[in-house]
Parts: sequence; structure tokens; C-alpha cells
Amino acid sequence: MKETKFFEGGENKISAIFRNARAVAILTVIAAHITVKNLNWLSHLYSVIGSIGVIVFFIISGYYYKKEKFSILCKKKLISVILPWIILGSIVYIVNTLLAGNNITLLEWFKWLIGYKTYLYFIPVLLCCFLIFYYHNLISIIIAMAITAISLVLTVIGVITPILEMGHITNYMNICNWVGFFALGLLLKKIDPMKFYSFIKKTRWIWIISSLCFTILLIILQYKVGYFSALGWLYELIAAFSVFGLCSFEFMNNRLVFSISNFSYPIYILHMLFIGVLAKIYNLHLCLLMISNIIVLFAVWGLLCLGLYIAKKIKLDKIYKICIGIRLKDNEKQKNNLKIL
Repeated sequence: MKETKFFEGGENKISAIFRNARAVAILTVIAAHITVKNLNWLSHLYSVIGSIGVIVFFIISGYYYKKEKFSILCKKKLISVILPWIILGSIVYIVNTLLAGNNITLLEWFKWLIGYKTYLYFIPVLLCCFLIFYYHNLISIIIAMAITAISLVLTVIGVITPILEMGHITNYMNICNWVGFFALGLLLKKIDPMKFYSFIKKTRWIWIISSLCFTILLIILQYKVGYFSALGWLYELIAAFSVFGLCSFEFMNNRLVFSISNFSYPIYILHMLFIGVLAKIYNLHLCLLMISNIIVLFAVWGLLCLGLYIAKKIKLDKIYKICIGIRLKDNEKQKNNLKIL
């Protein structure tokens, strides 16, 4: 089977891989937040693969980061990242607070949005990365990766956590634990796209098999892997490249994956609303529980698609896209180059 036109050219090949990788990454992020009771192996599996998605997103964000006039950069990030974060994040906070029977307060709302003991830490950390790397070179990229390596070691041995807690900062909010992964994306950008694509394609089975074996071993040993465990960073990097390898296969280049990828940002923010509601459904049977992250993914994606359809009908689709942060850059051009495989 011949590759589609969208796969022609090194940069387009990498764009296709990373576009597909966003869809896979959001699936693992959802898995991280699903609670499985009385089924240790599945609970551990979700915990293990749940540490992959955020790393994938940081690497991709670093790869596509471009230095622009600061005012233009701020305007773009305000529209594409900050507005959806505040709007959708606020909706999730309000609904969750009301369902829990708690009072809505400005302080708790602010803490929720900045990721203090919530899953939204990724967004303010990402915004900080945009600022930190506004000026960067190879030396600063290497230094950032070294800082993350050191920070993770200090976190694992418990040295840095008490210091952070004094400032009401969690390990997840500690930007030193993440800048290295964003920097890795910047470093990969310096590689010729065709050579990078060729490397992923030639080594994809190595990454995929290594990741599968690593995952199985962690489950058998009941090792609690995570962002801040001794083996966490190694597993996450191997798994991230296995995701890129998986996404280099042509069967991943289809309209469904493309659509999920475009909706990955609002899905990330909104999925926590659906996990609790859908728990009654996917807990009905083991087979449903094993695909619970897929069920949640399609529920959120379906609702967002329905919202877009309604918005188009009432001619408010542009506002809708801005409010939820749909990724539709060069959408029509890419759609024309896609086919159902």
C-alpha cells in the first residue's frame, strides 16, 4: 500500500507521527485517572501507561515551539492555550465542586486551575516552558535536560519535596521536573526531519517491543512506576518513542485519529468530568472496564463533535473553536490529504 500524499516530505512525515501521537497520548492520560477496584493487574497497568501521555505532549510541544515576536507569541498562546484552559477548567471545577457538595471559592478555583493537587498542572508548566525557552540554544537545551535529571533524582530520594511543600508547590508543579522533556523536543527539532523520520521508522519495532516488555515486567514485579520514581523517566522515554513508532504506521493515518488529535486539548481538560459519571457503565463488566479509557475518550470526543456541529448550524463555530481550543491549523489542507485506510 502506498503512503498518502500527507506523508510526502520529511517535515510532513514527522507532523503526521506527532499528530497521531497526540491521540494515543490522551488515551494514556485518561487511563492515569481511572480508578480500578479489586483488579490489581489492570489498576497497575493503567497506572504504568498513565505516565506516558504527558511526556509525549511535552516532547511534541518542544518540537513545534517557534520563536516569534513576543507580542505575537503571547496572543497565539492566549487564544490557543490560556482561554480554553480558563473556560473549560472553570467548568470542570464548578461541576466537580457542586457534585461534591462543597462551596465554590475564588482561592480554590485558582488552585484548581494552576494544578495545585489537580491534573491541570501541565498547562501552567507548559506556559512557563514557552517563556523559559524564548531564548535558547544547544547549550541551554542540554542544561535544561540536566536540570530535569538532577531534579528527578532529588525528588525520588525525597530531598526536594519538603522544600517544595513549604511553598505550597507539588512535585507536579515543579517545572524543573519537566523542562528537560520540553528541551528534548527542541533538540529533536534540530535533526533533519527526513533523518528523524527514518530513525523512527527503522527502530519502531525496537521501541514498541522494548516498551511492551518493560510494561509487562513492571506489572509482574508490581513496581510503582510514575513520573517521580527511579525507573519512571527511563520507562517514559522508551514508551514515548514507542508511541512515535506506533504512529509511524500508515494505518494510524485516518480521519478518526486525526479528529481525536485535534480535540486532544479540550479532551485533556474535560475528561475528568466524565470518568466519575461513566464509572457506573464501565464497571458493569470486566470487558468494559478493560476499555474504560476508550469509553471515556469517545464520550468526550463525541460531545465535543456534537458541540461543533451545533455551533456550525448557528454560525458560532469560530467562537466555539476558540473557547475549547480545537487544533485545526491547516485543517482543510490536511483533510484533503487523508484517506480511510
